[in-house]
Amino acid sequence: MDNWYVKLFNKSVLKQQKFRYLADFAGDCSNKSCLDLGSDNGVISYLLRQRGGDWSSADLDDKTVSMIHELVEKKVYKINPPLAPFSDGVFDTVVIVDMLEHVADDRAFLNEMYRIIRPGGCLVVHVPFAARISLIRLLRAFLGLTDEQHGHLR
Repeated sequence: MDNWYVKLFNKSVLKQQKFRYLADFAGDCSNKSCLDLGSDNGVISYLLRQRGGDWSSADLDDKTVSMIHELVEKKVYKINPPLAPFSDGVFDTVVIVDMLEHVADDRAFLNEMYRIIRPGGCLVVHVPFAARISLIRLLRAFLGLTDEQHGHLR
């Protein structure tokens, strides 16, 4: 794959570690219907699909949806939380990657995820974490990078 985001992902130990955690928690997805939300510019979608299963991808942002579509080509959707444009119980596995902090009503959104997951299905959620007082948070503040600039609501 000659995509710039894939190349960047392959150079980032932290991004690769995050993917390994997501993949481990999602488990074996072959012969399953799966959804990923908030896919790191499509790279997570691309990598999850390589592991097998019938994957759909979705994001909040039109530009990101377009980027995901460039990488995986089909079954890419734009969502407008808290509602998701899917039928009840359609997915065996739902993987949410760094998206909840962008959703105004995260509880309603998680209830919606529960609605679209089959009984006994799997929900994997990853959210970014930077301790209130940490070297990374101090460096980001020094550089003028704020949560608000990234669309984080919390």
